[in-house]
Amino acid sequence: MRAWTDGRLAPNRWQEYFQNLYQLVREMPEV
Repeated sequence: MRAWTDGRLAPNRWQEYFQNLYQLVREMPEV
């Protein structure tokens, strides 16, 4: 994956992505 090593990808974009992912997991019903 080139995206992982590409410096053009801004860190704040990753932070926003993981925050959205974390919120998604939190809103999921616990099985």
